[in-house]
Amino acid sequence: MGHTKPTGKRLSLDTQILIDCVLSLPSLEALITTFDFKAHKMLIPIYVLNETKRVLITTYNFDNQRAKAGIDNVVKILKAEVIRSDENDKKGAKYLLELHSDIEDFHEEDALIIACLKRSRVNICYCRDKAAGGVMKKEGIDVRRFPTIDRILDKKLQQLFRR
Repeated sequence: MGHTKPTGKRLSLDTQILIDCVLSLPSLEALITTFDFKAHKMLIPIYVLNETKRVLITTYNFDNQRAKAGIDNVVKILKAEVIRSDENDKKGAKYLLELHSDIEDFHEEDALIIACLKRSRVNICYCRDKAAGGVMKKEGIDVRRFPTIDRILDKKLQQLFRR
């Protein structure tokens, strides 16, 4: 049986959603159920992986090896392609920062990620960051909301008690 190449949209996700998927199996399961692996392709910028690793280490007390293993596991399960950095990403980020300087809390890491998404022709990004999501929308990327760990667990509990 051969591998079917995705023909549909190019999707991605922001740092917070990747963090949630590393920390919580229900979050990863929820993402998997919203994502059609046969029709669409998941692309994750290296900048999202790097920022996720930094947050897991500094905020959640992961060591380097555990953070890397958790991220690699999620990337593998999602069959995601990692978008490598490109010399033009910094130029694109600088342009985005200047163009969208009116958006509060829009910072360089977000700009690098969005420049990378645009370069890779990503159509849809699952995102919770208000500033980054606002810029993505203005730049033609369809922003989809994704529930927090708490909302996912609340929904699972409600379903459990309905039985």
